[in-house]
This record gives sequence, C-alpha cells and structure tokens, in this order.
Amino acid sequence: MSRAKVGSITVAEPWDKNLVNPVSNTNHEYLKFINTAVFSQEARHFLRHGHYCNAPYGSKDWTDYWDEQEKRCLDGYSVGGVRISGRHYFFLNFSMLKARPIDPVTGLEKDAKKIITFPRFLDHQYYLFLEIEECFAEGPHKESSLQGIIIAKSRRKGISFVNSGGVIGYNYNFVQASLTTIAAYESVHYNTLLNGTHFVLNHLNKNTDWAKRRQKVNRRDHFRASYVYTDSSGVELEGGYMSEVQAKSFKDDPFKAIGDSTYTMCFEEAGRFKGLLDAYTIAEPTFRDGDIMTGVPMIWGTGGDIEAGGKDLEEMFYNPSAYGLKAYNNIYDENAVGDCGWFIDDMWYMPGETKDRSHVLVDEHGNSYRDLAEKVLDDKRAVRSTGSRTAYRKFVTQQPKNPKEAFLRVDSSPFDTMRAQSRLTNILTDQKTYINSIYTAKFVIES
Repeated sequence: MSRAKVGSITVAEPWDKNLVNPVSNTNHEYLKFINTAVFSQEARHFLRHGHYCNAPYGSKDWTDYWDEQEKRCLDGYSVGGVRISGRHYFFLNFSMLKARPIDPVTGLEKDAKKIITFPRFLDHQYYLFLEIEECFAEGPHKESSLQGIIIAKSRRKGISFVNSGGVIGYNYNFVQASLTTIAAYESVHYNTLLNGTHFVLNHLNKNTDWAKRRQKVNRRDHFRASYVYTDSSGVELEGGYMSEVQAKSFKDDPFKAIGDSTYTMCFEEAGRFKGLLDAYTIAEPTFRDGDIMTGVPMIWGTGGDIEAGGKDLEEMFYNPSAYGLKAYNNIYDENAVGDCGWFIDDMWYMPGETKDRSHVLVDEHGNSYRDLAEKVLDDKRAVRSTGSRTAYRKFVTQQPKNPKEAFLRVDSSPFDTMRAQSRLTNILTDQKTYINSIYTAKFVIES
C-alpha cells in the first residue's frame, strides 16, 4: 500500500515487514497509523464546543450536516485510501464511555480518574470493526450472508464498549425494528455493557438529530424506540422506529430467548456463562432460519474459569463453523492446524511504557507496539511465577499471548498442568490428525 494522505497529511503506512503480522489471517493490511485524528473530527469538535453542528436547528445546513453524518455511519468513511467501517465511525464520534482523559498535547491517557468521554482510536479495534462489518453484511459486503463471530480475548481491551456503542447503540439508532438481546449468565455480568449502551443513547438523544422516544417500553434492561398516539377513532397505537434492546440473565432458564426474532444476540462474559452451549443452541432459531442466518450472534469473553463457561467458550472458539460463526486460520497457537475464532491477545493495547521508560506501548495514534509489550508481559510473568502456582496460572489466563493460555485449566495441582494443557490444545487445534491416528491404531490392532 502506498502512504495514505489527506493533502500533505500522512494517515497510515505498512508496518516493518520484519515484524510478525497479527492480522495475516485476514484480508487487511497490517498498518501503522500516522494520523488517526482524521477519523474523529466530529468528536473533537464536540469536545471543544459542546455541540456537533454550528448551523441553526432545522436549517438546510443542519439537515445537510446530519445527512452526511448518517451516510458515513452507514457506508463507512475513507480518508486518503484508509477506510474505517460505518460502525467504527459511529463509535469514535457519537459513542460515550468511561475512560481516562486524553492529554491534549501528547494524545496519551492521563493518570487520572475515569470520565465519560469519547473512545480513542485503537488499532486492534480498527481490524475488529472491519470484521464485524463483514458479519453484518454491511458496507462493501452488502451482497454477503450474515454470520456470527466469537471472540476470545485478554482483559481490558474495550470490547464491551465496542459492543455497547458500535453494535447495540448502532443497531438501536440505524437498524429499524431490530431487536438486540444482551445475554449473560447473571445480570451483574451485563451491567457494564448495559451502562455503556445508556451512555451512548443518552448522548444521542441530547446532542444529535437522531433522538428517539421510548414511550411504550422504557426500563433500564428493556426499552424500545417508539411513541404512543391515539388515532381518529380513539384507538391507542404505537408508532416510531421500533428498534429494541433487552437484557436477559440465563442463570435459571436457558430458554429465555425462545419466541424472539433477534437481529443481534450478544453473549457477554462468555467465559463465565454456565451452560453457554445450551443457551446458544436453544437461542439459534431466533437468529437462524434453517441454514440461513437472519441475525448475528456475537460471543466474547476471557477464559480462566474452564469449569464454568470457559469450557463451552473453548469448544465454540475452536470449532466456529459448526456454530455458524466466522472462522479464521489459527495463527495464534504454536503448530496449530485448522480454524478458530477471533483472538485478541494481551499485546494489543497495553497502556504504559517499557521498563526503562524509553518508549510507550501504545502511541497517540492508537498503534500497539506489540514487540515491546510482549517484553513487558514477559517481565511481569517472571515476577508472578515466583509466587503461587495457581495465582500465576490465573494471571496467564487473564493476560494471554495465545488461545491455549486463555483456556488454561487453573487448578492447584503440584504437577506441570501447563504443559499438559499445551498438549491438549494441540489435539483441539488438529482434531482430524489425532482422531485419524486413533482409528488407524484400532484398525491395525483388530486386523
């Protein structure tokens, strides 16, 4: 790719080819961003002035402005050859979340308490949003089929906020009559996601041309964009955009989703979702019509509790196609053969600096310096490994380098279960080879 520019401003360039390419299992070029401010000009204007549009409300300029913003949110936005998806554009400019404030000089996060603000551009979210766009058959993929996505990840990568703004808030605002269901084992598991959604929608209602009433159904965990009116015959009716969001705990009933026709079902904290496979299987008819996907299931979580939901998350992650989920070549586990889901390791977006404080690990443009981050992670592991073995294994599952570490069994065994788990992962990632060898051995013995 040639250097992408806006006038004389460089937007992005390819990373050094000697670096390991963490998105080589996609069609995306591994980019180092030079100026990501071009993608969030509306958010920056709002932070400076407290509003988006200077034109009088209802004027032609006002209408033209919001028509253009809606177009970018629906079709995506390109600057100098680099394109972000429409959902990503909406997320950066119209979504709100709790985060540490950004230093206006350096562009880095301050050491301060979190505030409600706009998201910053992060490279790993750029690639994820492009994948989500394909799953929803949007932008350049409008002729494609819908498909789900499963994400195994390290902690603190902002994926709940990606979904509260870029998926749930976006659906509510731009997909008419859509039903988005937030599914979790316990209600406490979806609180962050639901709070984030309300931050987004309250901001839209107050500051944009996209305000939507919730007159008929308006609870914290279930609301619909509609209003109530009475026709000429005195009959009370419901009108409006009719997009809807509901949150459900599946703790006591895996059949909670029966009867709904769901556009998106978000399985939050899937690593802690007991009976995840049962709940997913029972819910499938709500987003699938035979072999045709009519909605998009999204599953994400961190491993570490393999006896709770982690076991089901692992099964689905390593066999995504069997569950209607997008499959990727497994470039993450060593010597792996076959496909898996989308994986976000701990080297993506690790705020901080190198040990000698000579270089940041994430710069002001949202680039993750993954090689430096891995060295910092290795130093952390060296310190943690001198303590409790169980605590160390738990630490590894929460900040993994690869999926096999994310799904590591955490126990108090005095034996080297990490090596045993590595062997088990080899089997899970190359089942055909190992199953064939078993059948071959059985055939030889019987013969």
